[in-house]
Amino acid sequence: MCSSLRSITIPGSVKDTGSEAFAGCSALTNVILSEGLTDINSYAFSRCSSLQSITIPESVTYIGSNAFASCSSLQSISIPDSVEIINFDTFADCSALTKVVLSEGLTNIYSNAFARCSSLRSITIPESVTIIDLNAFNNCSSLTEAYFADPNNWSFSHLAGATIIPIEQLSNTETAANILKNNSLYKRKK
Repeated sequence: MCSSLRSITIPGSVKDTGSEAFAGCSALTNVILSEGLTDINSYAFSRCSSLQSITIPESVTYIGSNAFASCSSLQSISIPDSVEIINFDTFADCSALTKVVLSEGLTNIYSNAFARCSSLRSITIPESVTIIDLNAFNNCSSLTEAYFADPNNWSFSHLAGATIIPIEQLSNTETAANILKNNSLYKRKK
């Protein structure tokens, strides 16, 4: 158990964190991830309830599901260009999360990626994103603004088929936020 661990540095010679490597380290406040790390595995930092911020280096290409889930003190996160997918539940239940920076290069935001991030007020969806999966922003109760870098050619998929979302709806940040919280799959037409 790592309940008293407060600080860690992962050197560049380490390529992946390993699954659940620091899960439940409730006193962990300082994490330094060095350039050279490529994979942050599933549940790697989940339930690190004292972790307030973390810088993900450009060398990271993979962030596993639940990697930062239930990090209830995490306030900000920046996803580098090198990451193409935000996995299932990656930042779920990060209730203090107020700032998320998604970079160009990101293509998919999977189910529950930011679910129950109750302090998240605003999100910008980069032009490179093509899929925002079911419930990606589910129960983000404070989310009132969503900016789409390219509000064209999005559709709302449901059992009966796909409905095109008018550009006016995605150009209005408040309406776009409500659409993201609507618990449905949004996919960009090619």
